[in-house]
This record gives sequence, structure tokens and C-alpha cells, in this order.
Amino acid sequence: MISIPKINQVKIKNVDTSLSTKGGRVLEVSCGSHHFLTPTRPLSSTEIGAKSYLGYRGELKSDIAAIAVDFSGKRKELFLKNNGALNRSEKLLQSYSDATFNLPSMPVIQIDPFKADEKSHFKLAFEVERSIEGVDILSMPGVIGDIESFDGLVRDWCDSSEDNGFGSAVQLSLTEDVTSFSEKLDLLAEYSSSGSLQVLNIQYASPSKYRQQLATLWGKREKIHAIINCIGMTKSKYESTPGLVTDEETILLQNGFDMITKKKHSVSQGFVKYLAMQPKITSMQDIDDYRIARHSASVSIKKDLWNRMRHPPECSCSVCRGQERDKLIDRFGYLDNGDISKSGLRYYSELHDHQSDMQELEVFRRYTVSDGAEEYDRRVSENLSELRDLSKV
Repeated sequence: MISIPKINQVKIKNVDTSLSTKGGRVLEVSCGSHHFLTPTRPLSSTEIGAKSYLGYRGELKSDIAAIAVDFSGKRKELFLKNNGALNRSEKLLQSYSDATFNLPSMPVIQIDPFKADEKSHFKLAFEVERSIEGVDILSMPGVIGDIESFDGLVRDWCDSSEDNGFGSAVQLSLTEDVTSFSEKLDLLAEYSSSGSLQVLNIQYASPSKYRQQLATLWGKREKIHAIINCIGMTKSKYESTPGLVTDEETILLQNGFDMITKKKHSVSQGFVKYLAMQPKITSMQDIDDYRIARHSASVSIKKDLWNRMRHPPECSCSVCRGQERDKLIDRFGYLDNGDISKSGLRYYSELHDHQSDMQELEVFRRYTVSDGAEEYDRRVSENLSELRDLSKV
């Protein structure tokens, strides 16, 4: 039987209330005799898959795991009606859980919200999640309904989870009506204060389109004693400079999020077979696109720019280990037999993204605790200016 590190307490340690930078917060999370501080980056299905593909034997540092399976969009019917798809997903979630056995972890079923009266759907999600050995927290899907029906489902989910020895996570969306979003946050703050709720999963939406919801979340950060996790974050497409893509993670952290979990994408079996039938590639120009995250500048560097930079930024994370670009390409861009790896550098970039982010979050916490959010913004701007200059060389 796997020993699960339970989350016992989530305590607010520090809240930056500076209006000029929107502020961030630091939580102290206790897991038995162990504790960790937020903001942090959960180990997710993305990093586990990348590590497996590359055969990477190094350690991936993390404090908590959020293991996702994708049933969004048209795949929702598979979750509700196809036992085969459900069984395959349970096995996948179990394999992820086995890879994170030493971390407090929760499964996240990426699925469109259920109506409040569709209780059998919530029951299905509950049973799937609690069947996974090694998880600590059960994550409730999103709800379509008024505040009363939402409260009833949350209470039932939290009580049922506790009765079965699990913690609880509840889901909201940034796209909710501002009034409803605010009411539900107040309700969940009460559950978190009583210890019934450990994680609040908020479905990602573009910060620029939902400023009122983000401001509402920012205003309630001192009441919510739960880890606020942004789930389903997708890659930004905004290029501040050609080749430098803005990372929205800093914006989300300064508005009150404690963790960011990026979206898990499913790939159809038909597409996998199609890729397997493609001829062997002979040029590095034909490999997958990838981005190299530079969290200290809150941007990602696109492949073409990274490849032509005369002095590419180095990273001291556990994956990059201070190596320059060419050595990293040699290490991750080729298979053991010397053939070009079509996806190797993309998977490398995902591991780098996670580990370099863990390093940067330590810096973010120091600035937040010392009420230095404005200084942190200045640091990010200076690093971004340096990258812009490098991109012109």
C-alpha cells in the first residue's frame, strides 16, 4: 500500500497588497512533518510524459502533483458513455500517480462543466478518482448552476472525500459572471477556513479578457485558506518582440494564484499511427516546434530565435545544468542510434520549463515576502530588455 503524504493545513503566510503590481501571496502548506511554500509549480502529466519519452533519469523537483486526463470538448461523451475510454484513462492516471508516489497529488479530469442536477456524472468522476491508488485529493469537476445547488454539491463532495480519507478540490472558471464568481469564492473561502477544502482549481481564461474576475480573486486572497491552482493554461501567442512570446504566468501569480497547471492535450490513436508511418526525418528543420522558457523575463524564446542567437541564455536548472545551446541540442535532439529525434527538443523544453520555473518561483517568493513586488517587476523588465538586445545581435 502506498503511503500518501496528506495535506493537513494550508496557512496564509504573506500577502502583498500593493495595487501598483497587483501583488502575490505566499502560503505555508503542511503535509505531516513536511511543509512547503507557494507559489510552486506542480509536477504534471506533461512533465511525466516528457521524462518518460526522453528516458531522463534526473530528479524533477516539485512539491505537489496535478495529474490530468483530457475529456474536454467532444471527448466528454467518451467519459460519460464509453467504458473502454474510461478504463484506459484510469490506467493512465494510475501510471502518473505511480510516478508521483512521494508527493501529495490530485487527479484533474479536464472536462466541460456538468449541470448541477446531473449528480450521476459527479458520482462517476468521484469513483474514477478514488480508484487511483496514491492520490491525496479528489478534484470536483465544474458546475453549471446557482449558488444554492453549487453549495450542495461542494458540501457533498467535501464530506464524501473526507469520509474516504481524501482531501478536496473544487473547480471554478474565470469566465463565470463576476457576481456569481464572487459569491462562489466567498462560499469556498468558508470551506477552506474550516479545513474541508485544500485546493481551489480555477479554469484558465485569458487575463486580458477577464480583468474583473481577476480583480475579484485578488481582493479575496486574504480569506481563501486553500491552494489556488490555475488549471488548463494554454500557451500565449502574443510576441512582445519577434521570437519572444509573453508568458502570462507572472500576471496570474500576481493576481493571487499559487500554482499553474498547463493544459494536457490528448492525441488520437489515428494521429499516432499516422506519425509512425511518416518517413525518417533527415533535417533539424523538420522537428517539432518548441519554445525555451525564460521565466526571469516572463517570456518564451521561439525555436528559430533561440537557434540563431549568438549568445543563447544559459540555465542552471537540473535539466540544462548550465549548458549552452549546442550541447543541449546534441543531448536531447538525437536518438541513441544517432538519428534526429523529431520530438526530443520539444520534450526537453517542457522539462526545462518546469525546473527553471521552480528556480524562479523561489525568487518570486523572496520578493513577495519582503514586499518587493515592484522590484520584482523591475527585474523582469530588465531581463526582458537584455533578451531583446540579444535577439538583435
